[in-house]
Amino acid sequence: ISRIMSASGAWAVAKQDMDILINKWKFQTIVSKTCTLNPKPGNPEPNFVNLQRERLSLNCMGMPNHGFEYYKNLLPYFQSQGVDYILSMDGTNIDDLIHMLARYSSFIKSPQIVEINLSCPNTSNTIPSYSIEYLETLLFKKFRGYDFKNLAIGLKLSPILDPSLLVDTAALINRYSSKYRHITHLVCSNSIPNGLLLDESQKPVLSSWFGGISGYPAKLLALGNVYKLRKMLEPNIQIIGCGGIETMKDVQDYLSCGASGVQIGRAIHTKQLKMDFLEAE
Repeated sequence: ISRIMSASGAWAVAKQDMDILINKWKFQTIVSKTCTLNPKPGNPEPNFVNLQRERLSLNCMGMPNHGFEYYKNLLPYFQSQGVDYILSMDGTNIDDLIHMLARYSSFIKSPQIVEINLSCPNTSNTIPSYSIEYLETLLFKKFRGYDFKNLAIGLKLSPILDPSLLVDTAALINRYSSKYRHITHLVCSNSIPNGLLLDESQKPVLSSWFGGISGYPAKLLALGNVYKLRKMLEPNIQIIGCGGIETMKDVQDYLSCGASGVQIGRAIHTKQLKMDFLEAE
């Protein structure tokens, strides 16, 4: 697995998008669009706005995807390309998630990494990674005793502002991983929820009003989370940094704070990542 990979929201909705990541951007590890059990259209446009001067963007994509079976069936294709393919799954519906994990586990022929997105900012429900009760139900009631054959599971978190929630989250992950070894890493972090941008006529720019904030502000929060979690988590739990990465300096910042690797989203989506970026790795 390369230490620099794409993030789940970036050029990953369809196979031809991910081909661009491989052939044009030269990524060796890619993460699929977060999938739901059934296809989902996402939110209507406008659902993305880039504020280059402020080094940030807002999106309310609404998790558009072709459904679990579509992304599951892409695994052999990417394996034939010599590319590491990480399947991202929606974690807001526990029963659907368990069904997808079971199907994928029976489908794969060799160990594979999956990413559970617990942090979509554009959901009408509770954002799972902000709820200790939700995480405890997922891990200790739904996951407990389940045979995750050949699966290495990563959890994608929201940026956590409350220090006590950060402590509780780390303690919960440590308690679970002391018994069950299939939780291998955390991704820190998704975009900042509840961003609102108004146009000159004082109307919301995004179709659903609120969106996730990506870019430089997200990097500052994610770096803090990475640093603190690295101090609290058991050594066997790796951390993947995500948020505001445009240069190798950004990558090094995450690595210096304790990340084992990084995921890049906004800079790919806005085509601001230099074409020789990965060559510098």
